[in-house]
Order: sequence, then C-alpha cells, then structure tokens
Amino acid sequence: LILFYQLRQPSYLFYSLYTIMFGVYSMAEWHHLEIFKGISYKFYYAYYSTPFVSMTVLLLFYISSFFPKEDIFKWVRYISLNFVFVRCILFLIAHFFHVHTFLFSMWVDMICLFIPFIFILYHCKLYVPARYLALAIGLIFIGYASHFELLSFNVFLENTLTIQNLGILEILLLSYALGSRIKTIQAEKM
Repeated sequence: LILFYQLRQPSYLFYSLYTIMFGVYSMAEWHHLEIFKGISYKFYYAYYSTPFVSMTVLLLFYISSFFPKEDIFKWVRYISLNFVFVRCILFLIAHFFHVHTFLFSMWVDMICLFIPFIFILYHCKLYVPARYLALAIGLIFIGYASHFELLSFNVFLENTLTIQNLGILEILLLSYALGSRIKTIQAEKM
C-alpha cells in the first residue's frame, strides 16, 4: 500500500488488496473465525465466499493494470476486465440461487483465469515481467488441481499442495513480478 501511495500505480493497490483477501480467506478456511458460525450461516457464507471471489476479481484487476498501456497489450486488459464482470455475475447467480459449493467457485475461477493466462503466456517473450505473472497463475491452477484431487478422495486439505500453501508462493511471485516491472520501467526511462 505504501508503494501504491508513493508510485500511484494501480497494480500495487490490487496486489495489496489481493494479499489481504488471501489472508481473510485463509483464516476462514482454517476455521479461525468460527465465532461467526454461531451468528448466521448466511453471514458466515458471505464471509467465506466473498474473499474467495474477491481474490479472483482483484487478480484480474491486477493483470489488467500490470501490463503497459501500449496497444499490443490491450487484449490482455480488455479480456481481464470482461472476466471481472463475468465472475461477479456468476457469484451473484450462485448466491441468489443458493449454489453454495466450493467446487463451483473453483471451476468458475479456473475458467475466468484461463483465457487471460493464455494471453499472458503469449506476451511473455515481449514483456519479461509477465513470466513471473504466468508462473503465479500457473501455481493457482496447480493449487486448484490438488484441491480437486483431495476433494475427490474425500481427504480434507491436509496436503502440502493446497490453495493456501501455493498461494503464499503465488503472492511472492506476484511481488517479484512487480519488482521486475519496476526494473523494466526504469530501464526504459534510462
């Protein structure tokens, strides 16, 4: 947040908010917030699912603000912002029609991140910081795949390759991508 305040680049804001939502989601996942269960199931569901959806939305905003404003990257920004809209609509549909399954949210997230991921891979040669971004999103897919595997065997998330553990590596890669982005901007200015 301090970097966002100093540099006025939106990608730092989205990265910071993504990290905060990851922490809130992890606390809800690890049942550190069980005091809210006694209050209301709807409140607890909102407290659990809203950070999960917010992580995807903020990551898509991060992707759209990560790339330079050049015309060559416009499709990455355009598709990422469109999938923000798609993700929010699907979250509202799931909420109002009581589709309260974790697998539904994971499938929707994988679909919403897959096409921007393809465009990021395409631009890795043109824009070096995109490599770290592609690695971070690849870790998300590995975390989801391990979650699917654990849920299919009815094993509760006691594996080292869960969304939380890979999420920490992903956050580190996202910060490394921001650092690489700063170096690229400085090199272009020089």
